[in-house]
Amino acid sequence: MMLIFEPDPPFIRWCTIENGHLSQNKVIFDTPCLDKIGRKVLKIIDEKNIVFGYLLSNGGDQINRPISLLTDESLMRVGKCIELLPEHNNIIYKAANYLSKKFANSQHVLFCDSSFFIDLPKKASTYAIPYKLRKKGIRRYGGYGLCHQWAWEEARRVFGKDIQKVISVYLGNTPNVAAIKNGVPVETTIGFTSVEGIPSINACGDIDPTIIFQLHAEGISFERINNLLSKESGLSCLFNKAPEILRYNVVRYIGAFISVLEGVDAIIFIVENVEDTKKIISGICHLLDFLGFKSKMKTRKVKGKIILSRSNSKIKGLCLHYDKWRVLSEKAISLTGKET
Repeated sequence: MMLIFEPDPPFIRWCTIENGHLSQNKVIFDTPCLDKIGRKVLKIIDEKNIVFGYLLSNGGDQINRPISLLTDESLMRVGKCIELLPEHNNIIYKAANYLSKKFANSQHVLFCDSSFFIDLPKKASTYAIPYKLRKKGIRRYGGYGLCHQWAWEEARRVFGKDIQKVISVYLGNTPNVAAIKNGVPVETTIGFTSVEGIPSINACGDIDPTIIFQLHAEGISFERINNLLSKESGLSCLFNKAPEILRYNVVRYIGAFISVLEGVDAIIFIVENVEDTKKIISGICHLLDFLGFKSKMKTRKVKGKIILSRSNSKIKGLCLHYDKWRVLSEKAISLTGKET
């Protein structure tokens, strides 16, 4: 059995994976809830046969591998990352700290969603701010790295080893784009947090920072401004204009990232619901036609993956269904050697 935990303030989500079956749950986070989950699990299976996983949203410069076994040292490093994304990282730190002690005979795995981008080139990760601020760790960290790394691997499986330059487009609640060259990310739309970049369902995306001070001057507190921009803005505020603005932003970044990569071999769309994103993907592909990206009106599936490009297309296109929990569990199995 495997249990993987993910922060969703004020909740904690977890997925139980057993014999290939997935079951998702969420509760308001507190220590008693962890104890309750633990007692329930122990009634089902022996402690030594459980693998616990923890998804850390931002590991800063402390966590340099997307997946690793949790140790006392890495747990200490997770604690140092709390200030980067307090609400999210604090939940995972407390969960990992409590459960790794409570179930000391189990294996514990740490996933980090920013580690794939830890060596992002300085020219891409550096903000034009004073050195004393950069020294405090204010830089672009990226996000959804586990997803983009998986997309790169899948692109190579489908199209072969000749694929070297890939643009990976995640179209979920927090749309974002990554540019990958030979397995190494060179650019991404997510910055210090996922508020930067493309507007998400509830966050504003790229915005002039002086707007914050304008709102504060009008008497709005910084806490309220934070909620307005990160939880009450985004595509949900744009109504029927949302698809057009989303397409525009994705294409804008794809164009920029093609320049950074000096070309592109494949564009990969990662979605959690294919039906909900068909029109968005079709519209984006049509806007890229001038690049020699010849998309199909009718797509064909190869082992569950949707090929979007024609045989004569200069750029390959692929749509992947992303099941986060299954991908994470497969990575954990590869690391621990334990089946679920």
